[in-house]
Amino acid sequence: MSGTLFERQPDDPSRYYFVYDSDADSKPIPGLLDLNGPIGNVSFYSQQRRGFYVASLVKQYLDSGDSSKTANKNVLIVGAGLSGATCYLALKSLGVEGVVLAEIANNAFTKQEHASHRFAHPSLAEWPLAEAFNSTTNLPFLNWHSGPIDEVAAQIKRDPVWQRYLGNPDANNDLLFSTNITDVTKDDNRFLVQGYALDSHGMRKELLDASYACVVFATGYQEYEGVADYAGYWEENRAARATAVSDKNLDRPLVVVGNGDGAIIELGNIFVKDSKIEPLLVALVSELRDDHVRKFDDPELPKRSAFETRFKTLLEEKFRNQQNFDTGIRSALLPSKSKIKEVLKGQAQYNHSQSRMEAFLVSQKHPFLSNKCSPISLLAYTLMLDPYLHEYWGLDNHRIALEHIRRNYPNAGSGTEFDDSVVQVRSKRKPNFFFRHFAKTKIELFGFRNPEERNSDIGLGENFRTGDYETAQKKGTYYFAAMGLGGSPEKNIDLWVEYKLDLAKKYCDGHFAGSVVSRRREETFIYLDFEQNKSKYRNMGGFDFELYGETVRYRSKRDLTRVLSAEVSGENEGAAT
Repeated sequence: MSGTLFERQPDDPSRYYFVYDSDADSKPIPGLLDLNGPIGNVSFYSQQRRGFYVASLVKQYLDSGDSSKTANKNVLIVGAGLSGATCYLALKSLGVEGVVLAEIANNAFTKQEHASHRFAHPSLAEWPLAEAFNSTTNLPFLNWHSGPIDEVAAQIKRDPVWQRYLGNPDANNDLLFSTNITDVTKDDNRFLVQGYALDSHGMRKELLDASYACVVFATGYQEYEGVADYAGYWEENRAARATAVSDKNLDRPLVVVGNGDGAIIELGNIFVKDSKIEPLLVALVSELRDDHVRKFDDPELPKRSAFETRFKTLLEEKFRNQQNFDTGIRSALLPSKSKIKEVLKGQAQYNHSQSRMEAFLVSQKHPFLSNKCSPISLLAYTLMLDPYLHEYWGLDNHRIALEHIRRNYPNAGSGTEFDDSVVQVRSKRKPNFFFRHFAKTKIELFGFRNPEERNSDIGLGENFRTGDYETAQKKGTYYFAAMGLGGSPEKNIDLWVEYKLDLAKKYCDGHFAGSVVSRRREETFIYLDFEQNKSKYRNMGGFDFELYGETVRYRSKRDLTRVLSAEVSGENEGAAT
């Protein structure tokens, strides 16, 4: 990527991280970035990738002429959620000094510690557009495998790099927890930051007043607040609370506002048994991927199943038409009808005491016509709300009625109340607004704004994926630097191999007990009994993964063998293509 940070071409993904003054005619503010800018769909994996990406932008800015007049090269990251903490650790691995991480909570990455009701899968948001469907991440560090988000959070926090810098907050002066940042002001070539810290009793104990060369916002997204019975996105037992709220309010209908991933997943959690729509979608994808999940070694199979190919074609239409989509998706699903019914059968069940329930999705347009919705959420929406597909859920699927109402709604923070008259007319009862989702960042609270345009691509651009970052990632350079290990992975190959073996073993043990890891020559083999675990395997959506350039390869034997090839090439036996 040539030029300085703020001289980007129109197709450069870095522009979506820029921050502007509130003035509509303002230019990007050098040194100020927002990790949660308007950059497509949000997933656990994409948040981490953005953290690494923005760290590279910060490093580039500090090394460029843009910051040459700033004597103080310190960096402040506001927010220690997943993306903010990843960015902080990535900057550490890049050798940036004076990185400070501020968080209003008393520790990093706390909201997801008990979010067992949510599920994370690295590839779910990008399927079927991406060729691979890996159930594990492929990052320089902080890797994890698919599962409930509380378990994923625990995996990330066990990573050696996390443990080194964030495992003991009291021993790290770079961490400002229980700290509220109240003001960020541009002053010549630096940013003046004000805020205060709270003690264990919630009392203000010191005033933060410092200057930084670069500030990165990682403060997340806004939601409607102050509404009756409001629950946060990561709050435990949200669907159970919806049940209680519904019963308390005489079976009033529930309303979900929005047409992005969060809104559709919440609607699914209302509709699906035990409020677990995401694991159900992983199992569904496993079936729709068809033979790719089961015939591991057949090179004659195309990379995508027939459904995946047709679905991808619909998604890549230049001019989207809802009627064409509805017809096309029904036709694409029909050959797999029996498999889909087997996965969905008996899953449509809302756990409440009333005999019947109504829920409404209120949004301005169909999700297919919006760039806020990932393909898997679009598929979930279709299966739940397309009347031609109701039978896929089985006969006893009408205990809860779902409906999509197309209607404009006020922006988050506007102070304007939502007009619920159309819902009252439709249901003949006053609705209860329980979930509201808006992917709008919080930087406007500091007097700044994001770019007006929105990038619908969840990726980070080819320059980032195929450049120095990817090379250093495969070689382990980032991990060695972050851990303060002497030398390089090439000169410490035994240590690097040991780390990868441990990580591969952890991936398998996360789903299959009794896996055995062995290494012969320059290949790693992981043995486990597939037949006894195939139901788990299906519910994971497969177990493909790539580990620092080494590709996992299935071999269909009595005991399933996984091969991590140290040098993947066309001449290598079992090399993945």
